[in-house]
Amino acid sequence: MQNHHMHDHGPVHGMHHNPGHGHVESEIQQCIQHCQHIANHLREAANQTHDQRARYMLTEAARHVEECISGCEQAKMHLYHPAGTAAFAR
Repeated sequence: MQNHHMHDHGPVHGMHHNPGHGHVESEIQQCIQHCQHIANHLREAANQTHDQRARYMLTEAARHVEECISGCEQAKMHLYHPAGTAAFAR
């Protein structure tokens, strides 16, 4: 994937919307939706198994995917509000 956050197109910081980010935002949103689908399937599988260890591992896997979703949502927000995302940093 190419780096679409090029600095030679002028300053991005301080802008609330950069038209060049639409494609990147769309890709991130598709990834979020795909990951939400995966997390839901993992949770469904966890709920259907009677093996406690398998249930735990599937639930943990779903939790990790949901953490990735959160990171993607923060990245998407950063596209439009780069200066205001410092509060989201861990």
